[in-house]
Formats: sequence, structure tokens, C-alpha cells
Amino acid sequence: MGWIMETGIKTWVVSDTHFHHDKLTEYCGRPVDFTSQIVRNWCACIKPNDLVFHLGDVGFYNKSIAGKLIQGLPGNKILIRGNHDRFPIKWYLDHGFMTVMDTAIVHVCYTKGQERPRNTYYKVILSHIPVSIPEGVDFNLHGHFHNNSSRRWEEEMTNTLTPKHRLVSIEELSYAPIPLGWGIHHDKFINSYKRAQELKVS
Repeated sequence: MGWIMETGIKTWVVSDTHFHHDKLTEYCGRPVDFTSQIVRNWCACIKPNDLVFHLGDVGFYNKSIAGKLIQGLPGNKILIRGNHDRFPIKWYLDHGFMTVMDTAIVHVCYTKGQERPRNTYYKVILSHIPVSIPEGVDFNLHGHFHNNSSRRWEEEMTNTLTPKHRLVSIEELSYAPIPLGWGIHHDKFINSYKRAQELKVS
């Protein structure tokens, strides 16, 4: 999958919003009002025509609440399904998502400078859990692990990790979507391989 970045339109990434999953205040140290914080931050930065890749685990709630919440979020939303996204695919398509996928390979252009712009290009595979990175792909952006200690990460997934894997942890990204190209270029996502390796030597 690829696209041309249009003037005034940004591409964003977010993962593991877990709207209304109250247990995450305990599991991940989230504030009690984290759902409201994420919604507020989302609405503050994303314009109606922007593109948003959600890397899965949208939320825990009944279908009525879920539909209204998702449809109220601005942007053209694409869902990369997570292990907790258990509603039928048609439901997500009927309630605010343009497309539902298990993985997506995207070509990202990051432009630096205005008077003399310089472009840097990346090829990225987006997924919920970490996946094997095909030849020619620069990074795998994934979710699933949150800000938890890597002691709690599933071993079969940590065995997949390489230095090219990056964790999109909303708990460590101010509970807000992040511009995709900017985040990759400035290394704003968690190096999940490095985090797992640090545990092994500690």
C-alpha cells in the first residue's frame, strides 16, 4: 500500500487506545480519565482529511458507545486489527474506519525544510503484534506491548524482534497520535528490540 503526501494532509499513527478499558489504570498506570485525554488530544491535532493508522486494540465497551466514539474522531481512519478487536469487520467499516487490515506496508515521505525541502523515504510494515520484516522494509511499527516491562512480553513475540522493530506505546507518547513520518525520522517510537535486550542483561 502506498500514497502521495498531499499538501496540508498529514499521516498519523496510534495504537492500543483501549477506550474505556478501566483495568489499564492498573496494568499500565494510565490516568483515570485516559479515554477523555486520548479523544481530546486526537481532536486537537487531527484534521478531517488527515490519514490515521490505528495499530489495533481500539477499546473495551458496548457497541453503542463504541460506534459513537469512533465516528466522532476526525480523520480517515484505517484499522490494523489487534487481538482485542473482536467485533465483525463490517462493524468497524460501518462505524468510522475506511479499511480494516491485519498488516499494511506503506511508503512514508518525511520532508524537512521549507525553502529548500529535503525528502527522506521509508518503507514500513504496520502491525499490531511484531512481525517478521520483509527484505527491503526499513521498520516494523507495532503495538501490543504498551509500557509494560518486557518481562511480561510473550516469548514467541520477543523472538521476532530485531533492531528494526519499533513499539508505538501510547502511554509513552503523551496519549496522542503521532505524525508517522516525523516519528520515524526522529526516532520517537520505542526500540522494542533494545528494550527486550536490556532486560536479558539486567
